[in-house]
Amino acid sequence: MDELEQAHLAADLGRLVRRCRTACGLAQNDLADAAGVARRTVQRLEHGQHRPRMSLLASLAAVLAPEQPDALLAALVAAAGDSLRPDTLASLRRRARLVRRATARHRRRALGARRLHRPEPPNGSP
Repeated sequence: MDELEQAHLAADLGRLVRRCRTACGLAQNDLADAAGVARRTVQRLEHGQHRPRMSLLASLAAVLAPEQPDALLAALVAAAGDSLRPDTLASLRRRARLVRRATARHRRRALGARRLHRPEPPNGSP
């Protein structure tokens, strides 16, 4: 990747990802966890050091805009421009596996939080 492409990615895609992430109140680690990517991937995206695939952008859009992921995905793809790498069958399988793991991890955490915050039964109840 040359310096011009890196500057373009940082200025457009990186800025958009950072703005959406901070608007959602997420740290880089939180976004990475929810999207099934490494924190370093989010850092590299925000600094224009990573040429993303469509599947990665779709994962990020689903986390950052769960109500309207398609609109954010279109904006992310436009911001990536010609730097967007094509998905391969292997990359799609890997992304699906990582998203499944992230979803399962999120569900386990939510279930654990509900168990921790279960209200006390009224007196006289078992």
